[in-house]
Amino acid sequence: VLIVAAAAALGCGCGREGKDGAAPSPAPAATKARTALRDVKLTGVRPPPSSPPVSEASPESLPSFTPPPTEAMIEEYRRELAAATEAIKADAKDAGAFSRRAEAKRELGDYSGAIRDYGRAIALSPGNAALYLERARAGYRSGNVRIVLDDSSRAIELDPSLAAAYALRARARSENAEHRGAVEDWSKVIEGDPKNVEAYRRRGTARLALGDAEGACADWRRAKGMGDAESRELIRFYCW
Repeated sequence: VLIVAAAAALGCGCGREGKDGAAPSPAPAATKARTALRDVKLTGVRPPPSSPPVSEASPESLPSFTPPPTEAMIEEYRRELAAATEAIKADAKDAGAFSRRAEAKRELGDYSGAIRDYGRAIALSPGNAALYLERARAGYRSGNVRIVLDDSSRAIELDPSLAAAYALRARARSENAEHRGAVEDWSKVIEGDPKNVEAYRRRGTARLALGDAEGACADWRRAKGMGDAESRELIRFYCW
């Protein structure tokens, strides 16, 4: 069930002023819990009045979960970009070269260029599930939900064992308010990796969006049992 008065549980500082009269800052885990639903458009579930609206906590869609590359990595990607371009000049049918250049472009922030090069690689090797997965990742990084949905689905058709494709599609489905499909995809991830903390936490948010607070709390408790601080805060906020 949903908790109606849970502001204190999320560290809002209500009624607890510091020495200078200012409310203390929320704990890091509580702050993360406020944004734990950022990929989910809730339908039929009303957050407690004291919590921020989900729309206000979700300024962007499909946020990147990949840390920015270091300077050394940037230089390596630039070298790979140049080398792959030379390889393509030597052989315009080298799918591997297009794929390597696409990865370099993606990591350097040229998402549209990466998507184009992955498209060329796919045209040369249409049965390669990994290429669809990598283009889906480029789509994810660019915030293109349709590319993520289409390419992750195609990757799964070609290779049903690709857990990363299920995870990407689950995120995109949540962004698209396809919560039941997101639950199914996170369940496939858990099936292959029963200790995947993120999968339990995110399946919980999708279940909450479907109105299944009991199932959501069960998933968050599993994640909490594996040491997940964000799930602990979600439990304090949403579960008795």
